[in-house]
Amino acid sequence: MGNSSIRTIAKLSGVSPSTVSFVLNDRPGVRIGELTRRRVLTAATTLGYQQSLLARAIKRPLCHIGVAIGIPDVREHSYSNELFAGVVACAADKGYVVALQPLPTEAPLGAPTGSSPKLIRRMQELHQSKLIDGFVIDKASFTNTSVVQLHELGVPLVTVNGAEVPLGAGGHVPFVTVDHQAAGHMATEHLIQLQHRRIGLVTTPYRQIRDDYRPYGVGQIIGSYRDTLAAAGLEYDADLIADGHPLNLEFTGEAVRSLMAQRVRPTAIIFTDDAMAVMGMNVLRSLGFRIPDDVSVVGFGDWANVIPLSDPLLTTVRAPVRESGHRACELLIGRLEEMPSQSPDSILPCEFIVRQSTAATSSPSC
Repeated sequence: MGNSSIRTIAKLSGVSPSTVSFVLNDRPGVRIGELTRRRVLTAATTLGYQQSLLARAIKRPLCHIGVAIGIPDVREHSYSNELFAGVVACAADKGYVVALQPLPTEAPLGAPTGSSPKLIRRMQELHQSKLIDGFVIDKASFTNTSVVQLHELGVPLVTVNGAEVPLGAGGHVPFVTVDHQAAGHMATEHLIQLQHRRIGLVTTPYRQIRDDYRPYGVGQIIGSYRDTLAAAGLEYDADLIADGHPLNLEFTGEAVRSLMAQRVRPTAIIFTDDAMAVMGMNVLRSLGFRIPDDVSVVGFGDWANVIPLSDPLLTTVRAPVRESGHRACELLIGRLEEMPSQSPDSILPCEFIVRQSTAATSSPSC
């Protein structure tokens, strides 16, 4: 390879020509950082240079990060799609390839799909065979026990969408999550300020799930909703909470109908997913209620593919889910490359977005 070719690769990869030469010729005794080495190889591949030369410099197969999410097709679910996109963006920047690890579609009643012993063995085998270097896992799909099992089996992982999982000697599995507690407070406080006193809450599946399997984020939102009501001197009513599902219109519709059939109906409803909120708005209209004149609606997520479908446009909590996927990927790669972060855990802040689906109630005494 001529000097002009080396200079071209150096310019594209942002390193010196001598570094390019060391990497491509696998110069013995010269230490080159892993990220630098990947940048050079990527630039060389992009420029179309000889694969035989590149092959000498590649010491191991491409590095793969597995993403374990409890949704068979992430495109069907905005949260999973955003999370996956964040991991992919980070991995591409660091020279990694992302593989989606499908979870079992069936599990014991109320159990997270990631609790399957068969899945744990499969993830261990993928890691031991070097097909997957480490995993970003959606904690809502895994029990604490299964996460600890993976850790003890030597599988590198970072969890998202859940609390820390404690390990022995005071340690815990690295985690990233959005601030669900703040999200619940912002949504509830906004409606209280609009003089709503009967505020419904439709969550992703929670109440019918066994206590020790209940998703952390939903529990945080419910707790914050309850605390915010109490701080305003309002009574908590468990009958105002119902389970919906972002992929099931019938299930979510039944939750809305049960709330609106109460003797003293709610004047506002919070949904813990924008897709459920849009479903709920359609059901409310079919029942003859106007939004926001009769019922105010708040969502969660600020999903770009869902908000345009809302009518009126949905007031919601913007959740930095894509950022959480990106951050989790960074933490995992730092661990794989033995460059631990100074701040290994992250609770990412949410933002409240006011649009047209909420308004002051005309019956604050309800």
